[in-house]
Amino acid sequence: MGTSCPTTPRLTSPAAQQPCRRATPRTCSARLSRGPNQQGEVISRPCTAATSRRALLCMGGAAGAASMIPPPPALAGPSSSLALREYKMVLRVLAPQTLVPGDWVSDFSAAMEGMGVVALKPMKGYKEVWDELAGTQAKGRKVSTNVDCVGLPDTWLQPAIARGLLQPIPAARRHRWWSLLSADWRRLVTRDDAGLQSPYGEVYACPSSWGTLLMASHGPRLRRKGLQPPRDWVDLLDPALGGRIALDDSPRVLLAAALGTLGLDPGATAADVARCGVRAGDLRARVRRLRAATRVFGKDGAHVRALEGGDVDVAVGWGDALVGTAQRSTGVVLSAPASGTLLWADLWAVPRGAQGGATDGQPSPLLPAWLELGLQPSRQRRPSVGAASPLLLPPLLGGGQAVPDCDLLSDNAEGASMAARHVLRPHQLPPTRVLQRSRFLTPLDPATEELFQECLVDMDQESVLV
Repeated sequence: MGTSCPTTPRLTSPAAQQPCRRATPRTCSARLSRGPNQQGEVISRPCTAATSRRALLCMGGAAGAASMIPPPPALAGPSSSLALREYKMVLRVLAPQTLVPGDWVSDFSAAMEGMGVVALKPMKGYKEVWDELAGTQAKGRKVSTNVDCVGLPDTWLQPAIARGLLQPIPAARRHRWWSLLSADWRRLVTRDDAGLQSPYGEVYACPSSWGTLLMASHGPRLRRKGLQPPRDWVDLLDPALGGRIALDDSPRVLLAAALGTLGLDPGATAADVARCGVRAGDLRARVRRLRAATRVFGKDGAHVRALEGGDVDVAVGWGDALVGTAQRSTGVVLSAPASGTLLWADLWAVPRGAQGGATDGQPSPLLPAWLELGLQPSRQRRPSVGAASPLLLPPLLGGGQAVPDCDLLSDNAEGASMAARHVLRPHQLPPTRVLQRSRFLTPLDPATEELFQECLVDMDQESVLV
């Protein structure tokens, strides 16, 4: 158990399911020399010719890469760890190959102007990243001693902390990247020793990008049947869509849709369900009804292929998987449920045994600069329903933790009608009204987990919950 990949929703090798999740790496310019070393890391070395940091970074007002590096402590002597690090200013990054566009590495290293380089170890997907972290622990070695930074999805943060695979980001609150984060992001990445959100915890991660749970539909096929693209969760119950729906193969997605069709927040807890007067039997019945209307549960992207192949007319899944379909097919349109949806995030975290080329158990001094670079909206090129900069997420209502309404469908009637007339384009964020009513997936409390397991008791698919 200690070394296996956590089989929670949206944790089953999401990068492997979504090969088009990030921009395709481009060829490096003649000014840079890049290539894999003997460990399979892609190292980008800064060029010797003078280069404009502003042109390379496009940091949107940042003073320059050098200013992102924390001020060094006073030298203790010629044998100090800082003196050693002067010759080993390397940031070693372990991440899915789709998480880091090719120009990140070259732009960052060039902006350092000889002060340091990035060694990226690209992995096939998140499962491989997890195996690397857990595998070193299982073999009795320090966890990823030679890695300063790893990329993980937000739902993997809690199990990674609980299993001792990560350490808090050193002096996180003192760096500029932390000051750029909204209260919602700070709340998401501040955790206790068990990996649960806590205002008194430590900062364990920095966000890199985020996206939403969306609905994709084939407009021409629906119009031939006299239907419009679904605008909210309740539209999935239309009898005309029976057997023509595909869902991401995740119990939390099914439950979010069931809660949404009942007028509840898709991230509602057992306490929310009880407060709104919804009985457990009502939720179970709604789950069964949605299951009966669903033709495909999309493991390994099967829900996307079913929509593209004409087997279904509507697919519900994470935006980073669906945006590629909308870009490839002019007939596929995207929409965000008007009453609110679920959010996901990609995060940067520090392995427990990171040493940064020194012997002090700390990550490379280049880490703060890397984290700030990833926050910049220019890193995602254009805002997208597939992935966007954390700085573009509007404030969530009540910080995403307010007591939710009990009849969001009625409250959003006007907004839903507007959403029906405003289909999302791939390079367009969902409406602010929708985003403000959305929530991140968080670990379930015992009562909510028990309720959800009861609703899934007769499901064929694995029902392990976050």
